[in-house]
Amino acid sequence: MKNILILVLFCLGFNFKSFSQDLSNYNSFIKDNFPEYFEHFKITDFKNFKVENTNTFNLTDDVEVFKLNEWSDFLATDNEFFIYNSTKSYAVNFNTYGDIDQAVLLIDVKNKQYHKLTFCGSPCRYEEAKWVNDAVVILVGGFEDNDKYNAVTKQSKYFGMLMVVDLDKKTRTIYFNKLDEADTFFSGKLFKNRIWD
Repeated sequence: MKNILILVLFCLGFNFKSFSQDLSNYNSFIKDNFPEYFEHFKITDFKNFKVENTNTFNLTDDVEVFKLNEWSDFLATDNEFFIYNSTKSYAVNFNTYGDIDQAVLLIDVKNKQYHKLTFCGSPCRYEEAKWVNDAVVILVGGFEDNDKYNAVTKQSKYFGMLMVVDLDKKTRTIYFNKLDEADTFFSGKLFKNRIWD
């Protein structure tokens, strides 16, 4: 019985590991494409990033289809914030609800529809994204660590957050790095010049 239990636990651990994205496959890509991110959080080791959440998704679930006039309006107002893959078949959009909440959308350009990849409330936000290839996109951002709030200075600490989305495997994995901290949120290039409504 004990051997069966050990075997089951081993298989579950193996399945979880294969289910989540292996960040080491993308270390050099992340370092080369997000140097300001690394500098901001003073990231020294990729091993400090730990899987916070991993799941599968279906692109036909939770999909919103644009009407023709909505699609035109959407492109007119948000296209500068689209991060397209090389074939421009998909794009990521940091569709922010004002200056606090944020939804990150995966735009299916050909079918004029979108799928919500993730949602962030006030303690987190994604700031930059780059496509590794037509199926894999990496998003970087930060998370406010309220456990390290200093009542005297009224300051929190912030830690790095990454998300790897693989459209072929239909997986989304979020990593937190709680060891390399910063005193402020990371501000990526995409939003530096945006004036919020």
